[in-house]
Amino acid sequence: MKANNPSKTARFQERQSYIIFYRKEVLKHYEISFSQFLKKPEKTRLFFALKVLPATAKVVSIAFKIPIENQCRRKRELQAENRLKVSYRDVQCKYTGHYARLLTCDKELFQTVLF
Repeated sequence: MKANNPSKTARFQERQSYIIFYRKEVLKHYEISFSQFLKKPEKTRLFFALKVLPATAKVVSIAFKIPIENQCRRKRELQAENRLKVSYRDVQCKYTGHYARLLTCDKELFQTVLF
């Protein structure tokens, strides 16, 4: 029987704590419970989450239980409505560790260097 790899366990805990942080920040901003937030349509959940904090698609998908395939569709809809912006530069995703682009629905961030 193999012993647990401490580095993998630490990485898993770090990923989970970031998802919990992201979820709490969004829910705190709207003063709503997680179960009430999940009752909203996927497009609304995506928009509300990205209005509070920019994040990668994977983080929002995991934090608010939006299947990644559906999220891509909702993302395209929001981009067509000019309500979502994708960053020009890649940043390291705090969940996967890979480089990816940030998403935001915050109009004030649309004018920044990153977006």
